[in-house]
Amino acid sequence: MMIENSATINFDILPGEHLLGALGRFHHLSSYRLMSKSLGGISFDTRSLCPQAFNRTIFKDLHFSMTNGEADYFSFLQPRTLVNFYRPFSPDGLFSSKTPTPIFPRSNSDFNRSKNWQWCPSCVSEDISYFGVPYFHVEHQLPAMFHCYKHKRPLLIRCNDCISYCSNVEFIGVVPTQGSCNKCFENTDEKYAFLDDDMEWLNRTSIKLLSLDELPFKLTQLQSAYQHFLGVGPINGQRTVAERKRTKKAQVKLENAFSPKLFSAIFKNPYDVLSKRVVNTLHIPTASFHPNYFLSPIIHLLIIRMMFGDIENIPLIN
Repeated sequence: MMIENSATINFDILPGEHLLGALGRFHHLSSYRLMSKSLGGISFDTRSLCPQAFNRTIFKDLHFSMTNGEADYFSFLQPRTLVNFYRPFSPDGLFSSKTPTPIFPRSNSDFNRSKNWQWCPSCVSEDISYFGVPYFHVEHQLPAMFHCYKHKRPLLIRCNDCISYCSNVEFIGVVPTQGSCNKCFENTDEKYAFLDDDMEWLNRTSIKLLSLDELPFKLTQLQSAYQHFLGVGPINGQRTVAERKRTKKAQVKLENAFSPKLFSAIFKNPYDVLSKRVVNTLHIPTASFHPNYFLSPIIHLLIIRMMFGDIENIPLIN
C-alpha cells in the first residue's frame, strides 16, 4: 500500500547508485534496527529489498517523499533502478499497474543471483577515493551481470551460506570493503566468472539498454519480429504441422547456439533431467506469442542474439 502523508525523507544518491542501495546506506547510518522505523512510516514495503524488481510500492513512496510528487515518476527511477532495462520487454500498462506486490519477471527465481546485491572490488576502491563511501551500482545489479564491465573483474556477493541473509539491503547496509563475506568471513563465490563473446555481448547490450533515453522497441514489435523469423503468425487457433516444426527447429537452434557454461552461469539447474528442454525457462513459443507475459530480458536477449545477432538488426514489424 502506498502511503500518502506529509512525511519526507532525504538522502544523497551518488552517481550510478541504486535507489534501494542508497536507502540501505541511509538506514545503516541511522540509529534504528528496523528499516520500517528509519523510514518513519513513509513505506511499509520493506521486505526482500533486492535490486531486480521492475516496479514496487517503495519506489512510489520514495518518489512521493523525496520529490513531493512533483518530479516525473519514470524520470525519477530511470537513473536509479533497472526500470530502463526492463521496459522494452514489459507488456503495455505493466509499469503503471497498481499492484501492491513487487513486479518481477516470470520465473525470476530460475536465474542465478536473482536476488543478490553485487559489487566490484575495484569500484569500491574508486568510490571510497572519490566519494568517501562505497555503494551499490545500478549496472552491477543487472541480471546475468557477473563481471564489472569497466574493470573486467568478477562481481562479488556474500557467500552462499549467507545468500538468504544478503538479498535484503536492510541487513547489508553498505557495500563490504573486503573481498570476503563480512558476516561469516568466508570468501565470496566467483564461480560465475565465465565470460565468452556471447556473455560479453549480453553484458554490453544490457548496459546499453539501461542507459538509453528513448524506448528502442516495444514488446509487441519484438514479438512480431520473432514471428516473422519463425514464419509463424500470431496464435489464432491450432498450429499446423509445418508451423510446429519451424518453431521446434528454432528452439533446437537456440539451445545449441550458446556454450553450456553460459547456460550454467545464468540459470539454476539448466540441465534438469525432468525438463524436455535444455533450459526450461528459455522457450521461444512463450516469448513469441504471449504479449501479456513479462519474461526476463535475458530470455529475450538470448533469442535476439540467436535470431538477429544484435538489437540493431531487429526488423521492427508493427
